[in-house]
Amino acid sequence: MKAISYNDKNDIFEYIEKEVPKLDKNLDVLVKVIAVGLNPVDAKINQWASMRKEPLSQWVCGLDVYGEIVEIGKEVSGWHKDDLVLYHGDMMRANGGFAEYAIQDSRTIIKASSSLTAVEQASIPCAGWTAYRAMIEKLNISKDDNVFISGGSGGVGSFAVQLAKNAGAKHIITSCSEKNFEYVKSLGATHVINYNDKNLIEKVIDYTDGYGIDKLLNTSGRSTDITLSDLLAFNGHFLELLDVVRPTEYKDVFMRNLSFHQLSLGAVLDMGQPVKIIDLAKQFIRLSGRDDIDIKIVGLRPGEKLYEELLIEDDDVSTDYKDIFIGRRTFYDINTLNQDIESLIKDDVDQLVILKKIVPEFEHRLNG
Repeated sequence: MKAISYNDKNDIFEYIEKEVPKLDKNLDVLVKVIAVGLNPVDAKINQWASMRKEPLSQWVCGLDVYGEIVEIGKEVSGWHKDDLVLYHGDMMRANGGFAEYAIQDSRTIIKASSSLTAVEQASIPCAGWTAYRAMIEKLNISKDDNVFISGGSGGVGSFAVQLAKNAGAKHIITSCSEKNFEYVKSLGATHVINYNDKNLIEKVIDYTDGYGIDKLLNTSGRSTDITLSDLLAFNGHFLELLDVVRPTEYKDVFMRNLSFHQLSLGAVLDMGQPVKIIDLAKQFIRLSGRDDIDIKIVGLRPGEKLYEELLIEDDDVSTDYKDIFIGRRTFYDINTLNQDIESLIKDDVDQLVILKKIVPEFEHRLNG
């Protein structure tokens, strides 16, 4: 079969031919892939690859899959060949959706919707279900809340804006690049601010009549969390999506009675609770099917060209020169950095893996 695989030795994605994967677990199903979504986590494989003990040669990513069951494991119940299904895969398993066939645990798939296209459904799981867990289950957005969403034009952000609108939030404020202002307004944002705006804090406080933000979703990670925490009103809630929260770094956490949340969509798979991801999937699909949530398709690519798109949206930052961009800064916990540097001198570790963790752009060249 044709597939897009990750080559961990060269840190590149490749278009390859490989054998159709075989079922090796009794609860798994083999799915013929009809459509697959592309998410930042797929492109970030070199950042989480160190969590795997085995080599990542011919590792196939692709978590969000719409397809047809062609084979079922011995202990699978409730599913049959030819069933159309949708699922969010496990990034710790090697046979993802960037291929003609993929393998998935049958306990984590749902029946495909008859009211949405294959492409629409494949665009939902990672971004849509994450947004649902963040806005509805964790932050519990309610009527008259002042809400701030960083990165409102991104996959999670665009769904989060619509969920906030659907919940009746009073102010829905988001940040993104200026080229996407009209887009996020069409989704329901009441105010949009350029994410590079130095007066972002002042503008948000002004838009909320001096009150501040009740519920905040940060999709930007540690490049913004300390600054954004200043937006929170008394009793405010802050959800960090890309990293762990660090309340000791934020101002007046105790006196403002702030609450903090974290979220990892795929964690329910690793923690042995696949039923939870099924429940939220069904709830979100119902919203999408009755037009409460609009699904925006921004582009399609044939499978053999997918590796060209494995880049992270908004991962570059403009400069004073219109044709020159620089990479967005990333932040490295100093204690973790010290531990990783110390581990480089040990004989029983893969130095290349650790170097790639510290400096993702590092490339090894043999023979000079």
